[in-house]
Order: sequence, then C-alpha cells, then structure tokens
Amino acid sequence: MPQKWFRVPNGTPPELERFVDNPWDLQGYVEEVLRRAQQYQEPEIELLDVYFEVGRRVAHVIVRNLDDPITVKAFCRILHVEGFTELLTADQVRTAIERERAMTPEPDSTSTS
Repeated sequence: MPQKWFRVPNGTPPELERFVDNPWDLQGYVEEVLRRAQQYQEPEIELLDVYFEVGRRVAHVIVRNLDDPITVKAFCRILHVEGFTELLTADQVRTAIERERAMTPEPDSTSTS
C-alpha cells in the first residue's frame, strides 16, 4: 500500500480556479474524485491529507492505495497534477531491502535466468 504525493495547482487551470480561496472545497473535490476512482481497484483508496504551499497556489495531495496506473493517469488529468512522488513507509522499505537481497544473484553466479 504505497502512498503517492501529488502536486496540484489550485489556481490554474480554469477548472480549479474556484479552489483558490477554498481549501476545504478542494479537499472535498479530491475526495469525490477518489470516491469515483474506487470502482476501478480493490484496495480502499484513502486521502491522507491535503497541504497548501505558503507562497504559491499549489496543493499537495497525499493518497494511499491509488495503485492502478490507468486510474492514476485519470486522477492526474482531472486535477492537472504537475507531478507526483511515490512514498514508502519504513516497513515497506524494510520489505524492499529483503526482496533486494533475495533477488540479487550471487557474485559468482553466471545464470541468466
């Protein structure tokens, strides 16, 4: 269950202008988009929080379990996302390290399979 941190302009484009001075409405809009996205994947999508930059009209939306790449693409297009970062918890990084060790061939291994 990775988290994604989306960077969303909340002043432009025109579809999002109504949220410039209404951060609570932007949060509600994001929740509605995620509610509608839920039908396309099994794990429950969760909006963790929405943060706003102090000096710019930019929101940062943190979502858990928005995993389907096609749904992520649709979400990004609806909110005009400028970019996102996938985040892991410390436990998830521990699992990644364990998998890395299991997946790494021995130094003297010549196997290609």
